[in-house]
Amino acid sequence: MENQLSSMGITDDVYRLGDVESQYNTYLMIDSGEGILIDPGSALGFERVFSELVSIIPLEKIKYVIVHHQGPDCCASLPLFEQRGLQATVVTLGITADSLQFYGVTSPIYSVNEEGFKLTLSSGRELLFLTLPSVHVAGAMLTYDSGSKTLFSSNLFGPTINSRSGLPAEAGTLAQYPHTGAMVGSVIEKLLRLDIARIAPQNGEVIDQDVKTYIKKMRDCDTSNHSEQRLSASGSYLNACNRVIKRLYTIYEPEKVAAVLKREGVLLDEQTGLVRDFDATGRESWNRLFEVLFSEQGIRVLQILEPLVQTIEKEDDIPIPDLLHSKLLKRDRKIKEINDKYRKLEAFNQNLVNSIEKIQDKFIRCPNTGLFNELFFQDFMKTAGNDFPEGALFLIDIDNLADIRLHYGTKYRDETMKNLAYLLKREKGKMHRLFKIEDSLFAYFIPETNGNEAQSLAEQIRTMVAQSDIFREKITLSIGLVLFKELGEQVRTPECISEFLHNSAFNRLRIAKINGNTVCGASSAEMDGSLVKTVLLVDTDDMNLELMKSAFEKDGIKVYTANDGVAALAITDTEKIDLIISELMLPKMDGLLLKENLSFYSEREKIPFILISHKKDKPTMERALLVNVTHYFKKPYMFTELIGIAKNRLKGGI
Repeated sequence: MENQLSSMGITDDVYRLGDVESQYNTYLMIDSGEGILIDPGSALGFERVFSELVSIIPLEKIKYVIVHHQGPDCCASLPLFEQRGLQATVVTLGITADSLQFYGVTSPIYSVNEEGFKLTLSSGRELLFLTLPSVHVAGAMLTYDSGSKTLFSSNLFGPTINSRSGLPAEAGTLAQYPHTGAMVGSVIEKLLRLDIARIAPQNGEVIDQDVKTYIKKMRDCDTSNHSEQRLSASGSYLNACNRVIKRLYTIYEPEKVAAVLKREGVLLDEQTGLVRDFDATGRESWNRLFEVLFSEQGIRVLQILEPLVQTIEKEDDIPIPDLLHSKLLKRDRKIKEINDKYRKLEAFNQNLVNSIEKIQDKFIRCPNTGLFNELFFQDFMKTAGNDFPEGALFLIDIDNLADIRLHYGTKYRDETMKNLAYLLKREKGKMHRLFKIEDSLFAYFIPETNGNEAQSLAEQIRTMVAQSDIFREKITLSIGLVLFKELGEQVRTPECISEFLHNSAFNRLRIAKINGNTVCGASSAEMDGSLVKTVLLVDTDDMNLELMKSAFEKDGIKVYTANDGVAALAITDTEKIDLIISELMLPKMDGLLLKENLSFYSEREKIPFILISHKKDKPTMERALLVNVTHYFKKPYMFTELIGIAKNRLKGGI
């Protein structure tokens, strides 16, 4: 079997089927497990072709059958394949497809002239088709396989020899049908432009050596008798030349065009001015015409005629003149070089822009959420107040973010903020803007709204986030809201506008937190302004002060700090304090003496006072009771217990 396959194979994936001695060839191409059968052949040779085919590939793997012409030697066996179970698409010209029904063919048709004269296989491999006018039968074509570089040439390049003309065997079909020389010549020109490694004709031996030589001999052989040597004997070239000359008469003075042509020996009709004859073959005349035009008018005339020549090529299958083809290639190469340089420059510029944007983003965007950061927000707010007088600003804070960080770590804290940014971006309006500012705060800008709409939107955001299941632990939000129309006349400069809006929103955020994770707008702030609580922390340990300060500020509580009793007492002279937490052992004035001094002032006497110290003996406790210390914690104490009791006192608890 291996020897048999080897003898049938002309490439790794192309096989020659049928009786080699009869020189009627059927070909099988295999591509990615799919079979393409080319010219199934006559009914007489069916059994042998079928047997060889199924020895190589199952019949059900045949996807396409290419039929090059309607002759029985090419396709009469196709109905027999269908009877054996062939289920494939027939690839052919439309005129051939019309004839196949008379053979009884029922397979679906892929009409190449309706599909751009090409077929792309499942692997991406491309087959190109060229029409072969009036050779053997009407509606003949060739197939070029770009994968194996094989030309399946139908009857062209067959072995028939015209004994009267003495043409070599490779002239084949062209010698058999001398009247088709001019039309086949245009196909030959196209073949010379393809990268062909072998020719697989329907009749005769496969040509796999000196392929270009065979094609050129086909082009150059004389099959037209001497009458074909003149332009008048080549109708298609004569018509093509006259179409060009008609176009020239509309561009230049007809008398000058006619004079140039006559000088070159062209015989013109005296009435129409069109060509009657020229002492050269059709192809030679066609090429000579453009050489004359180029010598007279230069590249400009070729550029003008290019669209018409391309139309003639498509409609009449006349090849583009050699000179024009050469000039077009040079022009196309130049255009390609310019385009390549432009694309490289454009790519470089785009890479530069991308690099600049990345660098800018590092300075103006939060790396975790991708939102514009506080620096960008502050700049934006300087002009927003004047540009959007009906605007509004929300400051949004995650109430339990500190607990999330404590329980799950920094990574999940960042993930929580990223998820919140995702929800806010998903729900925000088209013209709304979102920023990630300090700590866990988000800023949400609305260009145009009123108080009720803004309050409603803020509540929707809180509800949406509270109900979302994308967080590992449910979160709640507090929101401070400020309307731009609250800006007073005294707030005029951009810096003042930005500061007013930020501070107003921040103060209302504090009120929202004290009220229990809500939304606070202008009316709530006026009604609950007294609820902005203040705490005075007094200790010599700065780290302890910072820990307590952070715990209170995250709930919107304003914090003052002092390192000695005298400084603490001075703060109470100027600020309204709602709660004091003080270390006992302080410089200048200890904690109990501080409490005693506060008792001298009626408005400060009732400020809740929490004492903390390593020292907690009986005399100190008795002294603390005398000056009405509210709570006394001995160090080390439970931090959460201290903070919890302090917050409870601020809310009015005991």
